[in-house]
Amino acid sequence: MSEPHKDRRAGLIAFGVLHILLGCFSFLLLLRIAAIAANAAQSLLIDSAATVYFIATGIGSIRGRRWARALIAAVSGAWTVFGVLALAVLLAVRTSSAQAIIAVVVFGIALPLVLTLFYSWRDTALTADELDPKFRWTDRAPVPVLALCAVLAFSSIETLMTSGRQTFVLFGHVLAGAPAALAMIALGILFAHLAIQAYRLRESAWWVLMLLHVIGGAASAMELRLRSPALWTMVAVGWIAYLGFLIWLRRYFVGRIGEAPAPVLST
Repeated sequence: MSEPHKDRRAGLIAFGVLHILLGCFSFLLLLRIAAIAANAAQSLLIDSAATVYFIATGIGSIRGRRWARALIAAVSGAWTVFGVLALAVLLAVRTSSAQAIIAVVVFGIALPLVLTLFYSWRDTALTADELDPKFRWTDRAPVPVLALCAVLAFSSIETLMTSGRQTFVLFGHVLAGAPAALAMIALGILFAHLAIQAYRLRESAWWVLMLLHVIGGAASAMELRLRSPALWTMVAVGWIAYLGFLIWLRRYFVGRIGEAPAPVLST
């Protein structure tokens, strides 16, 4: 017997329809990019992934699938964080237009924040559990870990897609040509491996992420040492915030050997 809760089925359907509409918008944008710039492979890939994600999760939400609820809560949470970072960058660049700032606030922060709050609510999770009692792949990891895995997977694809660029900066040293491409490919493969291992709640993945975060902070400090104090402050705040998130996330990676999968309601 399920715990007492408010039925959020109407919300699951309404936000599911919203996701499908967002998927249709992504598809129209995909067609526009394909018509204007046939060589924009990176943009085409991102819009294709967005189209599939929005339509699939929208249908899953309408049907009350538990995997859709968890995945939307995870991705929307990460989406909100990146929206806040984008807003900070726009505010730091004084030449940013008011239209760009409003667009980021609405579509980069407000919209995903509403989705995150709704799909993370206990009543929404219990409603999805009631409608979909089967064990789903998202039940193996808590929602915050799923968000981390989604970011790592996206970072892997993005890094591999940009591996053909001319240079790669590492601790102030500029790599060019084949060494730069190999460094980017290796980093992309590492991100993919970490996404899989984090999904499996391997403690080793958490330690590697911490090590990468420290190394990345040191590399950023060397690269930005001649930049403005405002940029330094923004990078430092982001670095500290992500460090705090990783430390908080450690609870899900400790003592997992031989334990059962993560509980169904793990927001």
